[in-house]
Amino acid sequence: MSKEAAENNSDSISVRALRSAGNNEYADELAALESSEKAAEAHHGSPSRSLVQRLIYGPQPECVEMIPTAITPASQQVKEQILDAAKSCLTQGTAFTADGKLSAELRKSVNEYKVYGYTIPEEFGGAGSAYRDLAELEEDLAANGLGGLAVELSGQLTIGAGGLLAYGNAEQKSLFLPMLAEGRLMAFALTEVKVGVNAKKVSAYAELDEVNDCWRLFAAGDSNKLYITSAVHGGLLAVVARLGKESRQLGLFVIELPETDIQKDAHNDYSFSCMASGTEAFQSNINSRLSFDNFPIPRSQYIEADGLEVLFYSLAMGRCMLSSMSAGFQRMYARDAVNYAQQRDGVGGSVASHELPQMAIGRILGGALQSRSLCHLSLQQNQQRVNLSGLRDITKSAAAGSLLESLICAESVVGGRSFNQESRISSTRTTAHAFSIVEGQNDLIILGMVRELTSDFVATYMAGLLGVLDSVNQNAEGNPLPPEQRILNLGPGNFIKHPVRCTKAILKLLTAKDSWRLLLWILKHALSDLFALPKRLVPVRWRPRYALLPTPLKSYARYAESCLRAQKWSYLGLNVFYQLRLARTQLPLLIFGRRIEYLVSILATVFAASEASEDIQAVAALQAELLMEKVRSKRVLRNLPAIERQRYRLQRVNDFVSTNNCELLKNIEQQTIPHPWSELDGEQRQENSKT
Repeated sequence: MSKEAAENNSDSISVRALRSAGNNEYADELAALESSEKAAEAHHGSPSRSLVQRLIYGPQPECVEMIPTAITPASQQVKEQILDAAKSCLTQGTAFTADGKLSAELRKSVNEYKVYGYTIPEEFGGAGSAYRDLAELEEDLAANGLGGLAVELSGQLTIGAGGLLAYGNAEQKSLFLPMLAEGRLMAFALTEVKVGVNAKKVSAYAELDEVNDCWRLFAAGDSNKLYITSAVHGGLLAVVARLGKESRQLGLFVIELPETDIQKDAHNDYSFSCMASGTEAFQSNINSRLSFDNFPIPRSQYIEADGLEVLFYSLAMGRCMLSSMSAGFQRMYARDAVNYAQQRDGVGGSVASHELPQMAIGRILGGALQSRSLCHLSLQQNQQRVNLSGLRDITKSAAAGSLLESLICAESVVGGRSFNQESRISSTRTTAHAFSIVEGQNDLIILGMVRELTSDFVATYMAGLLGVLDSVNQNAEGNPLPPEQRILNLGPGNFIKHPVRCTKAILKLLTAKDSWRLLLWILKHALSDLFALPKRLVPVRWRPRYALLPTPLKSYARYAESCLRAQKWSYLGLNVFYQLRLARTQLPLLIFGRRIEYLVSILATVFAASEASEDIQAVAALQAELLMEKVRSKRVLRNLPAIERQRYRLQRVNDFVSTNNCELLKNIEQQTIPHPWSELDGEQRQENSKT
């Protein structure tokens, strides 16, 4: 084991496995991320095991836990008033400015109902509503062509006000929350030109200026904060920066941005600029690139918390709001696709009379219901202080994925007119693609979800295998062997290359307590699954567990729960097959994670429809059937030979690409990357802002 790992016994098994395999830099970053995630969960006060963990490893949750409650009539009334005000601006043509941005008239109209302080407590001038109320509002706004307003509110109230409420002190809350409730925009600045969203490599930094009793922020050139939604002159900004140029500790500051750009001169010892970032996503929203050089921040505006921890805390609600907006966009696609299909004549009747467009519309409606169901389930779990590990990631990934699928379905029905500049489908196309990236890139958060869900099992039952391999990967002095000499799995190939060390490892495993603990776990769960087999013979309509579900939905719930319980064996198999290699193996883990995502989505969808109208139940049944089809295509263990062939072929292609020997890439001039990763001086920056 490396010295770093020995000094830090709190490292997870995943981190220790990376260190043992020689990936210390990756291990350090993962350790920091995990530490911030755990701190955010502790701050939230959710020590219980997550719903998804219990569905896989037990104990099985009660079905009633998966049925979301409806919002109150009072909340419904306020939502309708806000929606009517927003739609009135849309009808009158005052919702957007000439360049397509959200208008001041729209903001003023909806804020008559304190919408910019919707979830801020009344004591700070807000409406004091629940996040569930906000989710329903944002869904309806997006469904009616006002997705840009929903995006703005989401950032304002989750990663903005939410972080302040959770981590700000009394003075900071009293100062900034009333500003937000009055409608002053707030942005969150994490992403940078050079490092994107890799929070552990943030290069912007702040240093104490003892003479002027303030912090000084430096975020210039490739450390500029980039793609910052709602960042405007005169607005509020929560900015993440290192606490010192050489420090790796992240801090969070709340800033009141100047009303104009500021240049260094005889009167100012600092500079600031705010310019458009040039993104086509979120077209009706403000999206900026920010530069700070020696920018002063009062000491009182430093939030006493790790910036990354605050980010993780706020992301949970941010991902739920993204899911609600996804549901709204898909409802809008379905409305426009149905309208087109019913009016457009096709071969042998209207387009709506044929099965293929009917299926496309059904997929859109199913995606909308799935996104809504996952959002409401997550918010209910959050309100009940249940750990959201796994569920928050599934909610975001499934919603963003279904939105892209629905976009394609809408395009297939509406055809060329979906690309018309005035089409609502066209206006949200780039945003639909961006949803798979913002709040976490889909594939990466699914890998993180797998790590979270399996962490307890790995720490309890797989630590022994790691310890044994760790010991045989050290020399006589106890130092790690070179990477090329390390044994990452006890397979036939390594037995041939390192027979003595592999034999030593096997003997250690046979005598290790952890190995016997794992065998007992296998025996316990094998017997439990064996005794549960007779239940499969009982017709699902006779099972008391599913009494709350309508008959057409019962079998889908049983299928999803049965498959989820089986995933513990799939993950055990992956550990046995890959061993230490699993820490850097992504393709099989992604397939495994997607399978879990589809199964949890089935459960959320059918239970959300349990007390709904007949039409919603019909949509739920169709979506469950489509999701089952996806589940069957994502089998892991039986497809391992094919997965390994694919990984080998992939590595061969990458060998050619990484050495610039790919024929398909020759004689093609590369395009300059927007916002290049290099220092930009003031003149260049001004020129960029003009163009």
